[in-house]
Amino acid sequence: MKLLTNLAALALTLAGFTGRASAQCFTPDGLDPVLPVNCFPAVLNATDYAFGQKTLGICWRQCGIDATANYRGLWSQLTPSSSLPGTVDCGWYNARLQLFQGVNLRWSGSFNVMYSRTWYEGNSATPTQVWRYLVNGDMIPASLAAGPCAVPPCSTGSNARVRFSGYIDYAVDCLTGVRSNAWMITHGCDAVDHAPGYPRAGVFHPDRYYTFVGPSVGFVPGIVPTIEAGVATQESVRRWDRMPGTTGGATCQHDEPLAFTNFLPFGTTCLCSAGGPMWYEADISGAGVGGTTFSTIAGSAAYKSVSIGSWTLAGVYPGIEEVRWTTSDLLWTEGCTTITSFDPFYGVTTAGGDPAWQIDVTGVVTPLGSIFIDHANSIRPGPNTPVRNVPFRSYHILNLNL
Repeated sequence: MKLLTNLAALALTLAGFTGRASAQCFTPDGLDPVLPVNCFPAVLNATDYAFGQKTLGICWRQCGIDATANYRGLWSQLTPSSSLPGTVDCGWYNARLQLFQGVNLRWSGSFNVMYSRTWYEGNSATPTQVWRYLVNGDMIPASLAAGPCAVPPCSTGSNARVRFSGYIDYAVDCLTGVRSNAWMITHGCDAVDHAPGYPRAGVFHPDRYYTFVGPSVGFVPGIVPTIEAGVATQESVRRWDRMPGTTGGATCQHDEPLAFTNFLPFGTTCLCSAGGPMWYEADISGAGVGGTTFSTIAGSAAYKSVSIGSWTLAGVYPGIEEVRWTTSDLLWTEGCTTITSFDPFYGVTTAGGDPAWQIDVTGVVTPLGSIFIDHANSIRPGPNTPVRNVPFRSYHILNLNL
């Protein structure tokens, strides 16, 4: 209780400061729920910036580590995206990633970026606000030596493009203004990222998948112990408002508080040929308090998450924290419109790190569970049809804490 009181007092103190720290910290994102739940537009307030850091490339084979390589990763600042001339789509951005070894460019790519959520973490000595975005896009190898192992064979059939998805966390120390980041992108094996019935389907690398993660300092790839299991009642669901069947721009909506989500585990396996149990599978179901519902369907692609590894250095962002790459198919019904869709979802799960709290316009300091699950659907803009294997936009965002 004393720690929570100190945090609340610190938030009030920082609110009286001027300069970078007060402008970027303890700042609600503008999407807080309005109760009773309504379906009116909201205005997003979020933070991002360009950054570079040491990066680890991992080549997985049969769910084990085949090869690793070191890079310098450079992410550009986010730029607002536009579906129609003269419009800006709320919460949708574009960014560019370049991976270097020395002066040699090895990979480059353009990414779609969707805002997910913000929170506070740390303690009264190191208060930090974090903004999370979900990302996906095509990476292009600059040469046959791009690594971390041989260039993914699927690139030859898609103009050298390899679709990756994952996330970026932007963190700002509220006292010093020092910025830090953590991020991960993964391209799955054929069973996941070259699924039949979609663009780029085929047999290319059934036993391999590929990851880039930063910061590499203190990161250990491999199996992590935490999985998504049990009942979650924290955080929210959200939709972008849009006209189905058109290319109209998206509008931010207020978060819809979560009523519940239930993860029912049914096994661990290797989805990429024979190997160790890196992949975890579960059925999930859940609802928001405004009538939104979501669930996997028996016999469909269940919720899947694969262990990537963990950061192991306390006191260095993101602290001692695990990360998993996730995907699923979810039947989703919007509470505001009653529109139902059945879409692929991609995202990330992180576990551990510093203690975390919600940032709320009411000023209430609410502790969050240490497992953060962020998931977004995969839609082809324009016809608004579900799509796998290629870059996508998202109309549905799922934020959960266990």
